[in-house]
Amino acid sequence: MAPPAPTAAALEAALAACMHPDAASRAAGEAAAAAAAKTPSHAVALATVAAVGADPAVRQLAFQQLRKAVTRHWRKLSAAGRKATTDACLGALEAEAEPTVRRQ
Repeated sequence: MAPPAPTAAALEAALAACMHPDAASRAAGEAAAAAAAKTPSHAVALATVAAVGADPAVRQLAFQQLRKAVTRHWRKLSAAGRKATTDACLGALEAEAEPTVRRQ
């Protein structure tokens, strides 16, 4: 049985925890992000976080992870998932005000 699809809010919290200075929090965030990465819909959730995440560092990390997730899961996504991922990425890049995030 496949793991449940990650929600954007849960994934955003996990990515934020990955950058936390506390080792235990960082390890928990990395474990949650790794578990979410095993689902094809992970790319859609990452695209959503990259588009609407509150913290620029989290959005940047989401874009970096999205680049990896797309190469692993693109063929496994449904047509609707591919369209949602593409639309979210393009919309996020157009609207991004932070130059360091936009370069991703």
